[in-house]
Amino acid sequence: MKRHIRITENNNKLILMFMEKNKINNYTQAINELLEIALLSIEKNKEIDLLLKLSKRSLAKTDYLINLLEQIYSDFNLDDITDPRKSISLKKFKERINRSEDD
Repeated sequence: MKRHIRITENNNKLILMFMEKNKINNYTQAINELLEIALLSIEKNKEIDLLLKLSKRSLAKTDYLINLLEQIYSDFNLDDITDPRKSISLKKFKERINRSEDD
């Protein structure tokens, strides 16, 4: 099967520069290496996007924890409840935070 591709002059110059920089004498080898680099870069970009998404989620949770601690200290001993599951103030706080996350 014959494969033919057309390469723009600008891309051809970039390929030739890549060949010179990497001491490659074979044009086909240079094209193959550039394709491998491009395909690996696409995968790495997907991984980076996932890491950014996870980082944003982690930051949001950290912010939530900071707000929670601030709320605990500001409400300290107001309702004299030692079981956090029974604290009305804490329930209101969680509802407020959950509503703000949905926005």
